[in-house]
Amino acid sequence: MKGLLARTPLEEIGARLGKTVVPLVASDAFVQGCRYALIAYLGYVSFALLGSYLFGAAIGALIGGATDFGINQHWLRLGSGSDALTRQIFLRVLLVKLGLLLIQVAAFVLLIGGFWSRSFPLMMVIGFVMANLHAFAEAGEAVGFLSYRYGLVAWMRVFVGTVMYAAPVGYAFIVGAPSGAEAIHAALRIGSFAGLLVVSGYLWKTYRMLADFPGSRGGYFTTWRAARWLGMNQLAIVVDVRAPLILLGILLGEAAVGLYGLIQRTTAVVELAWASLSKLLLKSYAEEAATQGSGLLRHHVVRASWVTGLVMAVGGTAVWVGSRLLEQQGGWSQDLQTSFGLLRWATVAIGLSSLKRPVLLGLIAMRRERDVCAVNLLSAVAGLMSIPFLIWSLGIWGPIVAAVVLEAMALLLLLSFFRAAQQRCGEGGLEPILAGDGHWVSREVAGSGQCQ
Repeated sequence: MKGLLARTPLEEIGARLGKTVVPLVASDAFVQGCRYALIAYLGYVSFALLGSYLFGAAIGALIGGATDFGINQHWLRLGSGSDALTRQIFLRVLLVKLGLLLIQVAAFVLLIGGFWSRSFPLMMVIGFVMANLHAFAEAGEAVGFLSYRYGLVAWMRVFVGTVMYAAPVGYAFIVGAPSGAEAIHAALRIGSFAGLLVVSGYLWKTYRMLADFPGSRGGYFTTWRAARWLGMNQLAIVVDVRAPLILLGILLGEAAVGLYGLIQRTTAVVELAWASLSKLLLKSYAEEAATQGSGLLRHHVVRASWVTGLVMAVGGTAVWVGSRLLEQQGGWSQDLQTSFGLLRWATVAIGLSSLKRPVLLGLIAMRRERDVCAVNLLSAVAGLMSIPFLIWSLGIWGPIVAAVVLEAMALLLLLSFFRAAQQRCGEGGLEPILAGDGHWVSREVAGSGQCQ
């Protein structure tokens, strides 16, 4: 009877996902809703004010991505063996990240102080600081996912979203008139400081959750080397998303950044909802690859792709039809008419980007992050080369055109890499499993043949 009731490893993974996915997605949706409320409020006050915030946040995200360099994502794949994350390694990595952040903040202060001819608006600095706070919060999330403390992750997201976004917007809307910027400036300064306290407590809590091994070796640069392909991939993604905002700010000004950024953030809410699912899927895919083999992993990736495609098709159709109906009513300003068109095509780009996620996570779970990195680096370089020309020729439409074309090309390349990886791992008719050293070996003769 006991044997009949025992769960297989796959059933254990499914049970964990079923219990945790709802609160994690709900907490992530809460954070994204609070963040979007801030963006909508800033856009309502002034597109230039919103542009300053998004410009600073884009720079902060680029620097935060370069500092982390895929380390948080690498930690999600660690187990309890010799490569396990310990308090000592976590603390060393965190201290180096903090030192790099302080150097960046000092550089910003010097630039504001007049060492550069152009001074930064205060809202730009706030966006920069808040983006880096999120990068540190994600380090705590990685440990929470690694330790299966999903409830802690969900609650901390709620706290961060409340103190950094919801409370400042609520205060500014009630106390200060929506037509002014003074109230939101003061509220965001207080919110950033409160966010610093919350994130610091979060990191201390996750540090205490890790095993204490004083003799454990390794630090930032060792971890950086282990995560180098994930880091290059992460940095390429950040460049792909944030570079258009920076280029628009340089070429067309902060108002253009505000208009384009409002549309980008509106559609990005859909993709950012993938944040929780991505971490859960990467964790479960890696466990499946190590215990069940590549065949089951392929089945789940295909199924996730079909579900994602169906959801995005329905949502995209609703956006196109709804925006067309609103546009036909007339009476809209030129900026709003442009926004409707940008929103429609941004939905196409975000749909293609969402379709990439299951395939991308499957490749990373199979330790094929080099393939993912190659695709994203190619997309980022192509975007950096083409977007300035497209902005010059098409104006604010340039980044949208580039996004649709590059996302379609990236999706096709990832599909081809995934199929090739599956064929390599399936040669010889043996179902491969993922060994602890990151190599694929046959189930029957583990340790002899490798699928790389």
